[in-house]
Amino acid sequence: MRLLSRTIFRELVTTALLWAVLFTFLIFLMRARPLFEFLVRSTGPHLTVFYLFFLVLPQSLPFTVPMGVLVATLITLTRMSTDGEITAMRAAGIPGQRVAPPVLLFGSGTLLIAAAASLWLTPWTIRER
Repeated sequence: MRLLSRTIFRELVTTALLWAVLFTFLIFLMRARPLFEFLVRSTGPHLTVFYLFFLVLPQSLPFTVPMGVLVATLITLTRMSTDGEITAMRAAGIPGQRVAPPVLLFGSGTLLIAAAASLWLTPWTIRER
């Protein structure tokens, strides 16, 4: 990978992680409401409650990973355009298509992560509860 591709990829990863964590936290809070009620009303063991909280978390990943990737791609490419980096690349003779491979590679990798969470993690957590 060249320097430009690594820079774009690194920025995509950091932004997507930040947004995916934020979206996961929001969806986790919505889905964990019954567990919070169980925690307050019950005197059950704390390890069981924390395990149940852990089982709710993977169910949100098939939704939050693609949303984080979408927001990260939009933010990264918008920032590059606003800062004039796309114009500077074209002025230096680098074609605009050089931006696409790291974005497509990152999108493909996160597609596999979301698919694994949807096909294996979510059914496992549903069976465990």
